[in-house]
Amino acid sequence: MSNVSDTGNVRMPFVTRCEVRQGDRVVPGLICNFSAHGCFLHVDPVPSGEFDLTFTLPDGGPPVEARVAVKWVNEGGLATATSLPVGCGLRFVMMAPADRWRVEALVETYRGQAALPVGAEAPESPAARVPLIAPCTLSGDFGEARGSTCNLSMFGAYVAVEPIPEAGTRVWASLALPRKRTPFEQWATVTWRNLGPPTWERPLPPGCGLRFEGVSMTDMRYLARLVEEHLAQRSPGAT
Repeated sequence: MSNVSDTGNVRMPFVTRCEVRQGDRVVPGLICNFSAHGCFLHVDPVPSGEFDLTFTLPDGGPPVEARVAVKWVNEGGLATATSLPVGCGLRFVMMAPADRWRVEALVETYRGQAALPVGAEAPESPAARVPLIAPCTLSGDFGEARGSTCNLSMFGAYVAVEPIPEAGTRVWASLALPRKRTPFEQWATVTWRNLGPPTWERPLPPGCGLRFEGVSMTDMRYLARLVEEHLAQRSPGAT
């Protein structure tokens, strides 16, 4: 395995739930990507200074506990389908040596792979998906669940929310999406649930897949443009 200086600038796109602890305040968040030196944290409101962060990795090991410091803050809205959400870039200040080695090993593994299926699709889904991280809310007869969208297609989305509705539940989905001043709101059905931690094969935190219902032609064209933006950025000629 390469040393930290080799892997420090490599950023691994991987979404996992985390817990932010600052004094007596504990809030949930999502980590959107890792490097050997830090990560990007999606959380609102954005904390400042130093705090403790607990998160899981896709290697199946125990949770990692780290002391982190805020290096920079992203307070802007989503400009494109691949923009980072509201949150902050973090530097690892203190971490157990074994956990630091695990982070470095995962980043090195990612660097050695031809591709990582960050935009993991639902089972048997042919739809192209945008790995878009943004706040969302589901509501319905089951109650209300808050969390974040993890990926999006023309036909649905994957959301990391608590609690996770049962498959077959009809929900009113409210999603923050690029270039929209108000949330994208749509009836949807929960098509599948993912209760396990993220893995290399399915790099998604616990949550559920949604299938949109009765999307208008205007909204369908808007979703199609987001997917096209993402595919254009992934193409060999993209800059």
